[in-house]
Amino acid sequence: PGIFRFDGTRWVGVGPQSDRFSLRDLDVDGKLEVITGSRYIGYGSGDDDVPRIWRWDGRQYREASTEFPAFYAELAAKYRSYLSRSEKKGEAIDRAVWERAIRKAESLSG
Repeated sequence: PGIFRFDGTRWVGVGPQSDRFSLRDLDVDGKLEVITGSRYIGYGSGDDDVPRIWRWDGRQYREASTEFPAFYAELAAKYRSYLSRSEKKGEAIDRAVWERAIRKAESLSG
């Protein structure tokens, strides 16, 4: 996985390596942003599990996570909801890892 551009002679890596990604037009400008992340919260240490957003600048993809605070506010709310539901069900969940992920998402929400 990754993002590559053909430079006329070879494919050049221009974006992040990731084991999961999706494409969404987050700012409704007609151009797709790439959202990358690990498979699950807890796959890393929590804060590094939070997806990152990449935007095409005409030449390559660059990280643009801080340009999408609404995305991260929504993500933090989803994480809190999931954590709450899981704890109510009595599921084994690493609260500290989830709290780190929530704090990271909230820090990107502005």
